[in-house]
This record gives sequence, structure tokens and C-alpha cells, in this order.
Amino acid sequence: MEHSRLPIELCELVIDLVREPLPWWRRHELLQESTPRQFVKYTLVCFHWLPRARFLLYHTVAFESPVQVELFKRSITENPSLVDNVRELKLDPRSDIAYIPVVLLMRCLPYLRTLIWNFARQNAWAYPPRHHSLVARLPITDLAIRYPHAASNRTTWMETFRLIWSLDSLQRLHLFNWVPLDVTLSDMQQLNAIRPLRACANLKTVVLEGKDFFNFLPERVFGVSVTKLSLIFRMNPPISGIPHVAFLAQLRSLSLLKELYVWVEVSGKPGTDNSAIGGYIMPILQHLPPQDCLQTITIRLDGVGDHRRDLFLLELSTSKLDELLTRFTNLQSLCFRLPEWANSGDHYAQHWHTLLQSSLLKVPPKIISVVIDRDSRWGCWADDPDWDDPNWDWTKDHLVGELGDGAQHDENSSDEDYSDSDGSQEEHGSPHSHCDVVISSNRSGADFDVLVERQWRNLGLSKARERDLPWNDSSQWSMPPSVITPQGGHEAHTDSQIYQRFLFGS
Repeated sequence: MEHSRLPIELCELVIDLVREPLPWWRRHELLQESTPRQFVKYTLVCFHWLPRARFLLYHTVAFESPVQVELFKRSITENPSLVDNVRELKLDPRSDIAYIPVVLLMRCLPYLRTLIWNFARQNAWAYPPRHHSLVARLPITDLAIRYPHAASNRTTWMETFRLIWSLDSLQRLHLFNWVPLDVTLSDMQQLNAIRPLRACANLKTVVLEGKDFFNFLPERVFGVSVTKLSLIFRMNPPISGIPHVAFLAQLRSLSLLKELYVWVEVSGKPGTDNSAIGGYIMPILQHLPPQDCLQTITIRLDGVGDHRRDLFLLELSTSKLDELLTRFTNLQSLCFRLPEWANSGDHYAQHWHTLLQSSLLKVPPKIISVVIDRDSRWGCWADDPDWDDPNWDWTKDHLVGELGDGAQHDENSSDEDYSDSDGSQEEHGSPHSHCDVVISSNRSGADFDVLVERQWRNLGLSKARERDLPWNDSSQWSMPPSVITPQGGHEAHTDSQIYQRFLFGS
């Protein structure tokens, strides 16, 4: 290597990039391979490559059984300098009886900064009382915890929060839970009572992934200094339908948030209580405080099954998401990650980009971006032949949602075309007639409001009652559905039923 044409620094950079860097919301992916085999090969290339390859080889050490701990202790006894390379400790015990001595290991690793704890295969908490105070002696900056798949995980939930609050240097936290929690109200009160006043004072990044989290979080659990927040919902009840008091209060305290990543893996169809927009995105954004710190919002959808694209875009428009986003005055990026079929063309991203601009008229077009995921596991939208045609003229009519047999909106028509002088319903329209909805970037927000107004009248509703719907009132996110009565009628409908009729004409 002394006569190599490439500088050693460049060779080390190549070694570093063998493992592709993960985005911050997947930084501590529990299922990724701890040590790629390529690192072992690089240790055999030459003497000059050995230090860097060895550093990456021992950067993360993983243990599944006590036997592996003994083998590691033997290795560092024979070569004490190896412990200087260890930065990340991953614990994945195979069973309840697999007790891994965490504190003993940490005493041997002076430069340890990351602790990844996978309790998925353990049904009981295996460590003694006040174990968290021993772990907290090292300046751990990154902590990732996966909770047990057992029916009873109460003790693990309680003990891990004791650990989280005892780590004064903690900067990044990733919590993953897949099964329902058996935490009681008494347990929550106990956690609230023991939370230190300065808990998580240095915490900057929080990733919550899984299900059944949000009803059991303690008060002010993550402090107020969080700048990056990732919420990954996996078959959760909608945020809009359950009074997640502590979680929503935590959102209201995040005045320093710079980046928000929301991934809804499985959601209901547009217009239902657990739709991605109405059930998750809107209540989250509504409870964030108005601020100039938030710069990046990523909305990722999966599991859309046979949902219709046009109804999804219509829900975006009628929910007034664009008005809500104006509260974040320094927003620089609004990214949508959307699923499509594996054989989808490159023009799909452009179609989506154009239509999203049309649905979010108050958002500057330059900050909207689209990423297409072509390997969705859950299915991708209902069939729509127009999307497969790259020559479609999307500058004229970007979206036609076939909600019925009503007449389409004419480009040259005025507001008077939709109602008579006294504001009564059109003669040719019945209280349950339908109309086509056209969303185009060539139309103004007022034009789109005319279309929405007409659909409300076709349903026999007053436009003034639209404000009563749950997506336009933050106070109703934790309340039962209100009741809306059609004009001139006696039949009552819930918000969900009214919106279903608005979208589907049924």
C-alpha cells in the first residue's frame, strides 16, 4: 500500500460505505445485519486496511446468549485494544433464561455510546431492581428498545422508562412495540410520579414505531427539546378517535421541532375514521404548536389496498391540510412517499406531483416533492387506466373523480351556474344527486370551493355546516362524532356517514 495510487483515506472511505447509511428514522433498525461479512474480507487485504476494517468489524457487537458473552470476554482479554472499537451494543436474548450481563459488559466498553435492546423473545423482565441506575453510569447517547411479544409486558414498559429517564446524555431514542400493552391507569400514575423534572433534557430524536403506544405514554415523557420526530403507525387505532391525552400534550410542547416523519402503514379508505389523512396526519399537525422551526415534513403511506387515488386527493383538499401547513412559516420541504405497483411507469411521480399541487393550493409548489415506493407489501390503489398513460394531458383535467352522473364543471361557468339567486337548490339536482369533481392546477381555490359547495347542496346540506365536521375542529379529535341534520329533513347522520355520502354518493 505504500506505493498505491489511491490514498489510504479514500480506501477507508470505501470501507465505511460498504454498509449503506440508514436514514435517521431507521438508524437503529433492529433486524439489520450487525456485521457485514465484507468487513472480514477487508481485514485480509493488507496491513494498512486492517485498522479501519477492524474498527468497523467491532463497531457493533451483538449477543443472544451468555455463551457469546464469555467468548467476547476471552477475545478482549487476549487483545485489550479491541474494546476501543466498540461503539454499539445489541442485546437480543433468545429466551427468558438467556440472562445477558449488561452492566458487566458495559464496564469493559469505555467508548460505548449506543444500546439496542430487543426484548421480543423474552416474556419477563430478567434484571434486578435499580438496574437502570447501573446502566446510566456510561454516557449512552442512543437507545433503541423493542418490547416483548408476550401478553404481559407491563414490567418491561415500566422499567424501560426508568432507564430512559436516568440517561442524562440520551440524544436519540427508538421505541418499538407490536402487541397490546397491559399497562393500567395506576401504572401510568406511578410513572408520572417518578419522572424527573429534567428528564430527557438532551433528547433530540424520537422514533415511535408499532401499535398501542400512544395511550400509555407518561406525561411530558420526552421533554421539550426534540427536533426530529418519527411516528410509524402499524394498525393503530386512529389518533382522531381516542383521547391520547399525554401524547397530544407532548406534541403541543414540541416548539423546537425541525423534522417530522409520519408513516401510516395500514389505513382505512378516504373518508373513514381511520383514513391516513383524517385519522392520523391532521390531528398530529393540529396539535403541533405554530412555529418557524419546522422545516421538513414527510408523509408516507402504505397499505392503501384498493383505495381510490381521486378520493384520497379529494380528502386532502376538503380537510384543508394546506391551510394547516401555513402555521409553519419556515416549512421548506413537504415530501409524500406513496406506494405504487412494481410495474408503474416513471410518469407516475409527475402525475402525483401535479395533483398534489392542485389539492394543496396554499402550499408553495416548489416545496412539494414525491417519492414512489414500488415494492409495497400491502397493495397499491384501485385500478385506474388513466395513470398508465404517460401521454395523458394532465394540464387540463388533472383529476376526474367519478362520484356519479352529474354534469362536469365548465371552465367558463360562474358561481351562479351552481345555484339560483336565492341560494336554493338547483332545479335539476335532487338532495341525493351526484356530481363529478375536477381538481386542476389551473383552477383557483375559489373554483374548487364552488365544486365542494355544489356537492354539499346536492346532499341537502348547508356549506356553513362544513365547519362542524371533525377535520375542521381540533377540539373534536378526541370527542364522539357530532350529528348533522340535512336541510328540510328529519334524518340524523354522523360525521362519518355524511362524509361517506360526500365522497361516494351513497
